[in-house]
Amino acid sequence: MKHNQKYFCLFLLLTFLFILSMNSVICMAQPDNDEDLVPKIPVNLDHTDVLKAIEIIQKEYYEPLTGKILLENFLTGIRRYASRKRRANPLADIKPTDNVKKVVNEIGEKFKQNAVSEKGKQTYILQGIRRMIRSLDNPGCKFYMPGKYRETLQEMGYNKGGCGFFVDEEKKDADGRWKVIETLQDFPAEKKGVRAGDRLVAVDKKSVKDLTFKELARVVRGPIGSKVTLKVYRPELEKEIDITITRTWLGPNPKSLRHEILPGNIGYIKFRYLGERMNIEIKDIYKEFRKKKVKKVIWDFRNSAALLKGSLDLASLYAPKDKVFAYKGSHDWKESYLGKGGIKGDLPAVILTNKYTSAGCMILALVLKKYHKIPTVGQPMTWDGDENNSHRLRDGAYFTLTYAYYWLADGRKLKNKVVIKPDVEVKQNALPPYKDGDKQLKKALEMLSKK
Repeated sequence: MKHNQKYFCLFLLLTFLFILSMNSVICMAQPDNDEDLVPKIPVNLDHTDVLKAIEIIQKEYYEPLTGKILLENFLTGIRRYASRKRRANPLADIKPTDNVKKVVNEIGEKFKQNAVSEKGKQTYILQGIRRMIRSLDNPGCKFYMPGKYRETLQEMGYNKGGCGFFVDEEKKDADGRWKVIETLQDFPAEKKGVRAGDRLVAVDKKSVKDLTFKELARVVRGPIGSKVTLKVYRPELEKEIDITITRTWLGPNPKSLRHEILPGNIGYIKFRYLGERMNIEIKDIYKEFRKKKVKKVIWDFRNSAALLKGSLDLASLYAPKDKVFAYKGSHDWKESYLGKGGIKGDLPAVILTNKYTSAGCMILALVLKKYHKIPTVGQPMTWDGDENNSHRLRDGAYFTLTYAYYWLADGRKLKNKVVIKPDVEVKQNALPPYKDGDKQLKKALEMLSKK
Protein backbone atom coordinates (compact mmCIF):
# COMPACT_ATOMS: atom_id res chain seq x y z
CA MET A 1 0.00 0.00 0.00
CA LYS A 2 2.95 3.45 -1.96
CA HIS A 3 2.21 5.95 0.25
CA ASN A 4 3.54 8.28 -1.18
CA GLN A 5 0.70 10.92 -2.22
CA LYS A 6 2.19 17.36 -1.10
CA TYR A 7 0.68 15.08 -3.37
CA PHE A 8 -0.86 11.79 -2.46
CA CYS A 9 2.15 10.31 -1.06
CA LEU A 10 -0.84 9.57 -2.59
CA PHE A 11 -1.95 7.05 -0.87
CA LEU A 12 -5.73 6.20 -1.06
CA LEU A 13 -7.14 6.88 2.36
CA LEU A 14 -9.36 4.05 3.47
CA THR A 15 -8.25 1.18 1.31
CA PHE A 16 -6.59 -2.00 2.30
CA LEU A 17 -3.75 -4.32 1.56
CA PHE A 18 -4.03 -3.88 -2.19
CA ILE A 19 -3.46 -0.15 -1.86
CA LEU A 20 -0.31 -0.85 0.09
CA SER A 21 1.07 -2.37 -3.11
CA MET A 22 0.69 1.01 -4.81
CA ASN A 23 3.66 3.19 -4.59
CA SER A 24 2.52 5.81 -2.95
CA VAL A 25 0.03 6.73 -1.67
CA ILE A 26 1.20 6.72 1.90
CA CYS A 27 4.77 5.81 1.09
CA MET A 28 4.29 2.42 2.77
CA ALA A 29 6.09 -0.74 1.69
CA GLN A 30 4.77 -4.26 1.88
CA PRO A 31 6.25 -6.71 4.38
CA ASP A 32 8.63 -9.19 2.78
CA ASN A 33 6.46 -12.14 3.77
CA ASP A 34 3.70 -13.20 6.15
CA GLU A 35 6.23 -13.97 8.87
CA ASP A 36 6.85 -10.25 9.25
CA LEU A 37 3.32 -9.79 10.60
CA VAL A 38 3.86 -12.38 13.37
CA PRO A 39 5.22 -11.06 16.69
CA LYS A 40 8.72 -12.30 17.44
CA ILE A 41 10.71 -12.43 20.65
CA PRO A 42 12.74 -9.20 20.75
CA VAL A 43 16.52 -9.54 20.63
CA ASN A 44 18.89 -6.72 21.46
CA LEU A 45 20.97 -5.53 18.52
CA ASP A 46 24.74 -5.60 18.43
CA HIS A 47 27.42 -4.42 16.00
CA THR A 48 26.75 -7.35 13.62
CA ASP A 49 23.30 -5.86 12.94
CA VAL A 50 24.98 -2.68 11.73
CA LEU A 51 26.88 -4.73 9.14
CA LYS A 52 23.68 -6.51 8.10
CA ALA A 53 21.79 -3.21 7.67
CA ILE A 54 24.59 -1.74 5.55
CA GLU A 55 24.70 -4.84 3.34
CA ILE A 56 20.93 -4.70 2.80
CA ILE A 57 21.02 -1.01 1.90
CA GLN A 58 23.91 -1.45 -0.53
CA LYS A 59 22.21 -4.42 -2.16
CA GLU A 60 18.67 -3.07 -2.40
CA TYR A 61 18.69 0.72 -2.56
CA TYR A 62 18.18 1.84 -6.14
CA GLU A 63 21.22 4.13 -6.16
CA PRO A 64 24.81 2.90 -5.58
CA LEU A 65 26.16 3.71 -2.10
CA THR A 66 29.62 3.21 -0.65
CA GLY A 67 30.11 1.62 2.74
CA LYS A 68 32.07 4.67 3.86
CA ILE A 69 29.13 7.02 3.24
CA LEU A 70 26.75 4.75 5.15
CA LEU A 71 29.19 4.44 8.05
CA GLU A 72 29.62 8.22 8.14
CA ASN A 73 25.89 8.65 8.53
CA PHE A 74 25.65 5.87 11.10
CA LEU A 75 28.31 7.58 13.23
CA THR A 76 26.65 10.98 12.68
CA GLY A 77 23.41 9.58 14.11
CA ILE A 78 25.21 8.36 17.24
CA ARG A 79 27.14 11.62 17.64
CA ARG A 80 23.97 13.70 17.40
CA TYR A 81 22.11 11.46 19.81
CA ALA A 82 24.94 11.62 22.36
CA SER A 83 25.02 15.41 22.00
CA ARG A 84 21.25 15.73 22.55
CA LYS A 85 21.44 13.56 25.65
CA ARG A 86 24.65 15.25 26.84
CA ARG A 87 26.48 11.96 26.99
CA ALA A 88 29.99 10.95 25.99
CA ASN A 89 30.08 9.46 22.50
CA PRO A 90 31.54 5.93 22.84
CA LEU A 91 32.37 5.84 19.12
CA ALA A 92 33.99 9.27 18.86
CA ASP A 93 37.35 7.81 17.77
CA ILE A 94 35.94 5.63 14.97
CA LYS A 95 36.89 6.70 11.44
CA PRO A 96 34.69 5.46 8.56
CA THR A 97 36.33 3.68 5.62
CA ASP A 98 35.15 1.39 2.81
CA ASN A 99 36.41 -1.60 4.82
CA VAL A 100 32.98 -1.95 6.43
CA LYS A 101 33.60 -5.21 8.30
CA LYS A 102 36.75 -3.84 9.94
CA VAL A 103 35.02 -0.64 11.06
CA VAL A 104 31.98 -2.54 12.35
CA ASN A 105 34.27 -4.79 14.42
CA GLU A 106 35.90 -1.65 15.83
CA ILE A 107 32.43 -0.42 16.79
CA GLY A 108 31.84 -3.64 18.71
CA GLU A 109 35.20 -3.30 20.50
CA LYS A 110 34.53 0.34 21.43
CA PHE A 111 31.21 -0.62 23.01
CA LYS A 112 33.08 -3.18 25.15
CA GLN A 113 35.94 -0.81 26.06
CA ASN A 114 33.49 1.86 27.17
CA ALA A 115 31.38 -0.66 29.11
CA VAL A 116 28.22 0.35 27.26
CA SER A 117 25.22 -1.51 28.66
CA GLU A 118 23.06 -3.77 26.50
CA LYS A 119 20.26 -1.19 26.63
CA GLY A 120 22.62 1.64 25.78
CA LYS A 121 24.19 -0.28 22.90
CA GLN A 122 20.72 -1.05 21.57
CA THR A 123 19.75 2.63 21.65
CA TYR A 124 22.94 3.81 19.96
CA ILE A 125 22.64 1.26 17.16
CA LEU A 126 19.01 2.17 16.48
CA GLN A 127 19.89 5.86 16.32
CA GLY A 128 22.74 5.16 13.93
CA ILE A 129 20.69 2.99 11.57
CA ARG A 130 17.84 5.50 11.63
CA ARG A 131 20.27 8.20 10.53
CA MET A 132 21.53 5.99 7.68
CA ILE A 133 17.98 5.61 6.38
CA ARG A 134 17.12 9.28 6.77
CA SER A 135 20.30 10.32 4.98
CA LEU A 136 18.97 8.69 1.81
CA ASP A 137 16.54 11.63 1.58
CA ASN A 138 13.96 9.52 -0.19
CA PRO A 139 10.23 9.50 0.72
CA GLY A 140 10.10 5.72 0.30
CA CYS A 141 12.88 5.15 2.83
CA LYS A 142 11.63 5.22 6.40
CA PHE A 143 12.73 3.89 9.75
CA TYR A 144 10.38 2.46 12.39
CA MET A 145 11.37 1.86 16.00
CA PRO A 146 10.44 -1.59 17.42
CA GLY A 147 6.67 -2.10 17.33
CA LYS A 148 5.88 0.98 15.25
CA TYR A 149 5.81 -0.71 11.85
CA ARG A 150 3.20 -3.24 12.97
CA GLU A 151 1.09 -0.37 14.34
CA THR A 152 1.36 1.42 11.01
CA LEU A 153 0.27 -1.67 9.07
CA GLN A 154 -2.80 -1.95 11.31
CA GLU A 155 -3.58 1.73 10.79
CA MET A 156 -3.36 1.29 7.02
CA GLY A 157 -6.30 -1.04 6.97
CA TYR A 158 -5.56 -4.66 7.74
CA ASN A 159 -8.86 -6.36 8.64
CA LYS A 160 -10.81 -3.09 8.58
CA GLY A 161 -13.51 -1.52 6.50
CA GLY A 162 -13.48 1.91 4.90
CA CYS A 163 -15.58 4.47 3.11
CA GLY A 164 -13.99 4.91 -0.32
CA PHE A 165 -12.43 8.37 -0.49
CA PHE A 166 -8.91 9.71 -0.30
CA VAL A 167 -7.43 12.95 0.99
CA ASP A 168 -4.34 15.07 0.55
CA GLU A 169 -2.04 13.39 3.04
CA GLU A 170 0.38 16.29 3.36
CA LYS A 171 -1.63 19.50 3.33
CA LYS A 172 -4.77 20.59 5.15
CA ASP A 173 -6.59 23.82 4.32
CA ALA A 174 -6.09 27.06 6.25
CA ASP A 175 -8.64 25.94 8.87
CA GLY A 176 -7.00 22.57 9.51
CA ARG A 177 -9.53 20.55 7.52
CA TRP A 178 -8.49 17.58 5.38
CA LYS A 179 -9.12 18.07 1.66
CA VAL A 180 -11.01 15.29 -0.08
CA ILE A 181 -9.24 14.61 -3.38
CA GLU A 182 -11.62 12.08 -4.91
CA THR A 183 -14.07 9.28 -4.17
CA LEU A 184 -14.14 5.75 -5.52
CA GLN A 185 -16.98 5.08 -7.93
CA ASP A 186 -19.99 3.19 -6.50
CA PHE A 187 -18.54 2.99 -3.00
CA PRO A 188 -20.26 4.24 0.19
CA ALA A 189 -18.68 7.71 0.36
CA GLU A 190 -19.81 8.57 -3.17
CA LYS A 191 -23.24 7.00 -2.73
CA LYS A 192 -23.86 9.01 0.43
CA GLY A 193 -22.77 12.27 -1.17
CA VAL A 194 -19.11 12.89 -0.33
CA ARG A 195 -17.54 14.90 -3.17
CA ALA A 196 -14.09 15.83 -4.39
CA GLY A 197 -13.35 19.26 -2.93
CA ASP A 198 -15.16 18.66 0.36
CA ARG A 199 -13.22 19.47 3.52
CA LEU A 200 -13.34 16.89 6.29
CA VAL A 201 -14.14 18.67 9.56
CA ALA A 202 -14.98 15.92 12.05
CA VAL A 203 -15.40 12.15 12.42
CA ASP A 204 -18.12 10.97 14.81
CA LYS A 205 -18.26 14.50 16.26
CA LYS A 206 -14.52 14.56 16.92
CA SER A 207 -12.62 17.39 15.23
CA VAL A 208 -9.85 16.27 12.86
CA LYS A 209 -7.99 19.57 13.05
CA ASP A 210 -5.22 18.27 15.30
CA LEU A 211 -5.08 14.71 13.95
CA THR A 212 -2.15 13.37 11.98
CA PHE A 213 -2.85 11.44 8.80
CA LYS A 214 -2.33 8.13 10.59
CA GLU A 215 -4.66 9.19 13.40
CA LEU A 216 -7.27 10.22 10.85
CA ALA A 217 -7.00 6.83 9.15
CA ARG A 218 -7.48 5.11 12.49
CA VAL A 219 -10.72 6.91 13.35
CA VAL A 220 -12.26 6.67 9.88
CA ARG A 221 -11.58 2.96 9.44
CA GLY A 222 -13.45 0.34 11.44
CA PRO A 223 -15.24 -3.01 11.30
CA ILE A 224 -16.96 -3.80 8.02
CA GLY A 225 -20.66 -3.03 8.40
CA SER A 226 -20.18 -0.46 11.17
CA LYS A 227 -21.24 3.17 10.71
CA VAL A 228 -19.23 6.37 10.85
CA THR A 229 -20.50 9.96 10.59
CA LEU A 230 -18.39 12.47 8.69
CA LYS A 231 -18.87 16.20 8.98
CA VAL A 232 -17.70 17.89 5.78
CA TYR A 233 -17.57 21.53 4.75
CA ARG A 234 -18.75 22.09 1.18
CA PRO A 235 -17.16 25.28 -0.22
CA GLU A 236 -19.75 25.94 -2.93
CA LEU A 237 -22.55 25.82 -0.34
CA GLU A 238 -20.49 27.52 2.36
CA LYS A 239 -21.88 25.16 4.99
CA GLU A 240 -21.15 21.96 6.88
CA ILE A 241 -22.96 18.68 6.16
CA ASP A 242 -23.21 15.49 8.24
CA ILE A 243 -22.90 12.28 6.19
CA THR A 244 -23.33 8.85 7.80
CA ILE A 245 -21.58 6.01 5.97
CA THR A 246 -21.58 2.24 6.48
CA ARG A 247 -18.01 0.98 6.22
CA THR A 248 -17.41 -1.69 3.60
CA TRP A 249 -14.69 -3.82 2.05
CA LEU A 250 -13.02 -1.78 -0.66
CA GLY A 251 -12.06 -4.63 -2.99
CA PRO A 252 -8.76 -4.83 -4.87
CA ASN A 253 -9.81 -3.36 -8.20
CA PRO A 254 -12.59 -0.79 -7.88
CA LYS A 255 -14.22 0.46 -11.06
CA SER A 256 -13.62 4.16 -11.32
CA LEU A 257 -13.96 5.47 -14.86
CA ARG A 258 -16.71 7.98 -15.42
CA HIS A 259 -17.57 9.06 -18.95
CA GLU A 260 -20.02 11.34 -20.71
CA ILE A 261 -20.48 13.23 -23.96
CA LEU A 262 -19.96 16.99 -23.70
CA PRO A 263 -21.54 19.66 -25.94
CA GLY A 264 -20.03 19.55 -29.40
CA ASN A 265 -20.10 15.75 -29.34
CA ILE A 266 -16.80 15.52 -27.44
CA GLY A 267 -16.19 12.44 -25.34
CA TYR A 268 -15.01 12.92 -21.75
CA ILE A 269 -13.39 10.20 -19.57
CA LYS A 270 -12.63 10.89 -15.89
CA PHE A 271 -10.02 8.60 -14.33
CA ARG A 272 -10.57 8.31 -10.60
CA TYR A 273 -8.75 5.04 -10.04
CA LEU A 274 -6.73 3.28 -12.71
CA GLY A 275 -6.70 -0.40 -11.81
CA GLU A 276 -6.12 -3.64 -13.64
CA ARG A 277 -8.16 -4.71 -16.67
CA MET A 278 -8.89 -1.04 -17.40
CA ASN A 279 -8.35 -1.77 -21.09
CA ILE A 280 -11.71 -3.56 -21.17
CA GLU A 281 -13.52 -0.51 -19.83
CA ILE A 282 -11.68 1.81 -22.21
CA LYS A 283 -12.60 -0.34 -25.22
CA ASP A 284 -16.25 -0.38 -24.15
CA ILE A 285 -16.29 3.40 -23.68
CA TYR A 286 -14.72 3.99 -27.10
CA LYS A 287 -17.19 1.59 -28.67
CA GLU A 288 -20.01 3.67 -27.21
CA PHE A 289 -18.35 6.90 -28.34
CA ARG A 290 -18.06 5.66 -31.92
CA LYS A 291 -21.65 4.48 -31.90
CA LYS A 292 -22.69 8.00 -30.90
CA LYS A 293 -20.41 9.60 -33.51
CA VAL A 294 -17.94 11.09 -31.03
CA LYS A 295 -14.91 12.39 -32.92
CA LYS A 296 -12.75 13.90 -30.15
CA VAL A 297 -11.95 12.88 -26.56
CA ILE A 298 -10.71 14.43 -23.31
CA TRP A 299 -8.93 12.17 -20.81
CA ASP A 300 -9.08 13.71 -17.32
CA PHE A 301 -6.22 12.45 -15.12
CA ARG A 302 -6.63 15.13 -12.46
CA ASN A 303 -7.10 14.04 -8.83
CA SER A 304 -6.55 10.39 -9.68
CA ALA A 305 -5.06 7.26 -8.15
CA ALA A 306 -3.65 4.19 -9.84
CA LEU A 307 -2.00 0.82 -9.54
CA LEU A 308 1.18 1.02 -11.57
CA LYS A 309 0.58 -2.48 -12.89
CA GLY A 310 -2.80 -1.40 -14.21
CA SER A 311 -1.45 1.73 -15.83
CA LEU A 312 1.47 -0.11 -17.45
CA ASP A 313 -0.87 -2.75 -18.81
CA LEU A 314 -3.04 -0.05 -20.36
CA ALA A 315 -0.05 1.95 -21.61
CA SER A 316 1.29 -1.16 -23.36
CA LEU A 317 -1.79 -1.22 -25.57
CA TYR A 318 -0.98 2.26 -26.85
CA ALA A 319 2.74 1.57 -27.43
CA PRO A 320 3.97 -0.01 -30.70
CA LYS A 321 3.90 -3.80 -30.68
CA ASP A 322 7.07 -5.44 -29.29
CA LYS A 323 8.75 -2.07 -28.73
CA VAL A 324 10.12 -1.19 -25.28
CA PHE A 325 8.29 1.85 -23.91
CA ALA A 326 9.39 1.80 -20.23
CA TYR A 327 11.76 0.17 -17.76
CA LYS A 328 11.78 -0.59 -14.04
CA GLY A 329 15.02 -1.18 -12.19
CA SER A 330 17.89 0.25 -10.20
CA HIS A 331 21.59 0.93 -10.70
CA ASP A 332 22.39 -2.73 -11.38
CA TRP A 333 19.28 -4.37 -12.89
CA LYS A 334 16.28 -3.57 -15.06
CA GLU A 335 13.20 -5.13 -16.61
CA SER A 336 11.49 -3.96 -19.78
CA TYR A 337 7.87 -3.24 -20.65
CA LEU A 338 6.93 -4.03 -24.25
CA GLY A 339 4.13 -2.46 -26.26
CA LYS A 340 1.27 -4.64 -27.46
CA GLY A 341 -0.23 -2.19 -29.93
CA GLY A 342 -3.75 -3.36 -29.21
CA ILE A 343 -5.52 0.03 -29.31
CA LYS A 344 -5.30 2.65 -32.01
CA GLY A 345 -5.24 6.27 -30.91
CA ASP A 346 -7.35 7.30 -33.85
CA LEU A 347 -9.44 10.04 -32.18
CA PRO A 348 -7.98 13.50 -31.50
CA ALA A 349 -7.56 13.88 -27.76
CA VAL A 350 -6.27 16.08 -24.93
CA ILE A 351 -5.19 14.98 -21.43
CA LEU A 352 -5.87 17.03 -18.28
CA THR A 353 -3.30 16.86 -15.44
CA ASN A 354 -2.61 18.52 -12.09
CA LYS A 355 -0.56 18.03 -8.93
CA TYR A 356 -2.83 15.18 -7.81
CA THR A 357 -2.36 13.17 -10.99
CA SER A 358 -1.11 9.74 -9.86
CA ALA A 359 2.16 8.16 -10.95
CA GLY A 360 0.28 5.56 -12.98
CA CYS A 361 -1.67 8.16 -14.91
CA MET A 362 1.56 10.12 -15.43
CA ILE A 363 3.18 7.17 -17.22
CA LEU A 364 0.08 6.67 -19.35
CA ALA A 365 0.01 10.38 -20.25
CA LEU A 366 3.65 10.29 -21.36
CA VAL A 367 3.11 7.16 -23.48
CA LEU A 368 0.05 8.69 -25.15
CA LYS A 369 1.98 11.86 -25.86
CA LYS A 370 5.00 10.06 -27.33
CA TYR A 371 3.22 7.57 -29.55
CA HIS A 372 -0.06 9.35 -30.32
CA LYS A 373 0.89 13.05 -30.06
CA ILE A 374 -1.76 13.67 -27.38
CA PRO A 375 -0.91 16.91 -25.53
CA THR A 376 -1.35 17.56 -21.81
CA VAL A 377 -3.13 20.60 -20.37
CA GLY A 378 -3.31 21.81 -16.78
CA GLN A 379 -0.63 21.85 -14.12
CA PRO A 380 2.57 19.88 -13.39
CA MET A 381 2.45 16.25 -12.23
CA THR A 382 4.69 15.00 -9.40
CA TRP A 383 5.98 11.42 -9.43
CA ASP A 384 5.25 9.29 -6.36
CA GLY A 385 5.59 5.78 -7.78
CA ASP A 386 8.95 4.42 -6.62
CA GLU A 387 8.92 0.75 -5.54
CA ASN A 388 9.60 0.01 -1.85
CA ASN A 389 10.37 -3.03 0.32
CA SER A 390 10.53 -3.46 4.10
CA HIS A 391 13.21 -5.13 6.21
CA ARG A 392 12.99 -6.30 9.82
CA LEU A 393 15.79 -6.03 12.37
CA ARG A 394 16.07 -8.63 15.11
CA ASP A 395 14.61 -6.34 17.77
CA GLY A 396 11.43 -5.67 15.78
CA ALA A 397 12.55 -2.37 14.24
CA TYR A 398 11.89 -1.99 10.50
CA PHE A 399 13.19 0.12 7.68
CA THR A 400 11.80 0.52 4.19
CA LEU A 401 13.93 1.05 1.09
CA THR A 402 13.19 2.24 -2.41
CA TYR A 403 14.54 -0.63 -4.47
CA ALA A 404 13.41 0.39 -7.97
CA TYR A 405 12.29 3.33 -10.09
CA TYR A 406 10.88 3.74 -13.59
CA TRP A 407 12.21 5.38 -16.71
CA LEU A 408 10.96 5.72 -20.25
CA ALA A 409 12.49 4.44 -23.45
CA ASP A 410 13.76 7.93 -24.22
CA GLY A 411 15.76 7.89 -20.96
CA ARG A 412 13.49 10.18 -18.96
CA LYS A 413 13.69 9.13 -15.30
CA LEU A 414 10.56 8.93 -13.16
CA LYS A 415 11.77 8.87 -9.57
CA ASN A 416 11.78 10.59 -6.20
CA LYS A 417 9.29 13.44 -6.73
CA VAL A 418 10.37 14.38 -10.27
CA VAL A 419 8.02 16.99 -11.77
CA ILE A 420 6.61 16.72 -15.31
CA LYS A 421 5.19 19.95 -16.76
CA PRO A 422 2.16 19.95 -19.07
CA ASP A 423 2.42 21.06 -22.69
CA VAL A 424 0.00 23.89 -21.96
CA GLU A 425 -0.09 25.18 -18.39
CA VAL A 426 -3.40 26.54 -17.11
CA LYS A 427 -3.46 27.52 -13.44
CA GLN A 428 -6.49 26.98 -11.23
CA ASN A 429 -7.43 25.36 -7.94
CA ALA A 430 -6.53 21.68 -7.88
CA LEU A 431 -9.87 20.87 -6.24
CA PRO A 432 -13.41 22.02 -6.96
CA PRO A 433 -15.13 24.37 -6.75
CA TYR A 434 -13.14 26.04 -9.53
CA LYS A 435 -13.07 29.81 -9.48
CA ASP A 436 -14.34 31.21 -12.80
CA GLY A 437 -15.24 27.68 -13.91
CA ASP A 438 -12.99 24.84 -15.03
CA LYS A 439 -10.47 26.80 -17.11
CA GLN A 440 -8.37 23.70 -17.80
CA LEU A 441 -11.33 21.86 -19.30
CA LYS A 442 -12.25 24.95 -21.30
CA LYS A 443 -8.70 25.13 -22.70
CA ALA A 444 -8.83 21.45 -23.68
CA LEU A 445 -12.14 22.04 -25.52
CA GLU A 446 -10.64 25.04 -27.25
CA MET A 447 -7.65 23.00 -28.42
CA LEU A 448 -9.86 20.19 -29.69
CA SER A 449 -12.00 22.66 -31.65
CA LYS A 450 -8.94 23.40 -33.78
CA LYS A 451 -8.27 19.74 -34.61
